[in-house]
Amino acid sequence: MRSPLILPALALSSGILLAQWLTPPVWLVFVVGAISMLISVLPSALRVPALMMVWGCVGVLRTADTTALPAHHVARTLREEPVAVVGQGMVVSDPMELLDPNEEGQVAVIRVRHLKIDQRWAPAVGLVRARILEPRIPLAYGDEVVLEGALSRVPSPGNPGQFDWAAALSRHHIQALLSVKPHHALVRLRKHQGRRWIEAVYGLRHRVEQLIDGAFAPEHAGLLRSFLLGQRTNLDERLKHAFVETGTIHLLVVSGFNVGLVAWLLEFGLRWIGLPLRLRLVLSGICLLGYCVLTGMQAPVLRATVMGWVILGAIWLDRLMSWPNALAAAALVILWANPLQLFDPGFQLSFGAVLSLLLFTPRLHGWIVSLLPTAVPWLSRHVALLLASTCAVWIGLWPLLAWYFHLVAPISVVANLLLVPLVSVLVSVGNVVLLGGVVAPPLVDWFAGSLTALLNGIVACVSWCHRIPGGWWVVGHPSWWLIAGSYSLVAVTS
Repeated sequence: MRSPLILPALALSSGILLAQWLTPPVWLVFVVGAISMLISVLPSALRVPALMMVWGCVGVLRTADTTALPAHHVARTLREEPVAVVGQGMVVSDPMELLDPNEEGQVAVIRVRHLKIDQRWAPAVGLVRARILEPRIPLAYGDEVVLEGALSRVPSPGNPGQFDWAAALSRHHIQALLSVKPHHALVRLRKHQGRRWIEAVYGLRHRVEQLIDGAFAPEHAGLLRSFLLGQRTNLDERLKHAFVETGTIHLLVVSGFNVGLVAWLLEFGLRWIGLPLRLRLVLSGICLLGYCVLTGMQAPVLRATVMGWVILGAIWLDRLMSWPNALAAAALVILWANPLQLFDPGFQLSFGAVLSLLLFTPRLHGWIVSLLPTAVPWLSRHVALLLASTCAVWIGLWPLLAWYFHLVAPISVVANLLLVPLVSVLVSVGNVVLLGGVVAPPLVDWFAGSLTALLNGIVACVSWCHRIPGGWWVVGHPSWWLIAGSYSLVAVTS
């Protein structure tokens, strides 16, 4: 069997779904898992089903362990109204500037260690999202701090279909918000208390941000940050809507597309300088991990990074590569680390896109090649591959896009056909130039004009596609039976 990890990944996912929807007793899951484990080690026809049952039980237990809150968890101190607290903990994220240009401050994730409520200090655990107005000192990853402010629940959506911010933060184990008072409500006790290599990667990101902001106009700097670093903090809202409504928003976030380009650049560069194969594999794996942290460890980047490690491992062991097996391995790693990622739209869209590429691209490619002129064979093959992959992703993802964004965008086929080559060049050249600029800053100024021209071309293409009548439709919330029917049809025909 070339893809032995597919069934375990499906069974683990089923266990996670069962744990969220039915919440079976833990003792019962242990009993079923133990019996299934016993059957799986015996030579019988039930061996494979029993092993899948074991993986399903693992999914249930892992989800129960992830969602269980200790007695002294910060979420257990929350009340109906915000409560005044003093907290001590460590900054575990790379703090970001507030989105509102009229306010000065930062947003950071704090791992709480102690809380003072009603004049009493007590040990505490858990993550809170802190909003710090006009801090006296800027925070950084690894800072140990004391903060004073108001601790509150994450608000639930007020209307049907509204973004569920509470659920989104909960999937990242953030259960509370902390609004920190301005000026003197923050004290830094110590610096550099986190992992030094993560701190070094964040330092590299800050240096790249400074290079971008110094060499480009604000509108171009925000767009370049989005393409290269996955940040959408300084984007024009109309442009952002244009990317969403043309089905090209996936190009505006760092995803497997970027990771694939980075991996190709690494292989090309390391081979060019003459390094042996196994040293190239090790360095590529380390660099992919660094790039994952550099871009915020978003779900699509995590998926692509794990798939990259699986591919590098297969090359190291001189094994045949199975793309479905690599995808299943990525799902197993991510869901083991955080089972709640299964319910994250980014996780679903990322894995759905790759699965669609694997299922539909080979069939569509041959058909499209037969329709194109053959005067320039290599050009026909490349155009057919790009068009086939774009159509494959649209076929596989339109139900999810309609569910999450209430949008169906046939124009995305044309838009991606135009934009993917431009974005590929931008990401490849931009990453090389900016990383080189860390060592030789004038390099960024030399290439700023070329990168700006690429950005203008991308904006022009998106704007043109966005203006085409009937290119995208706003739809109501699709029903479960429509989603299930669509994917059942895909399963039958694939």
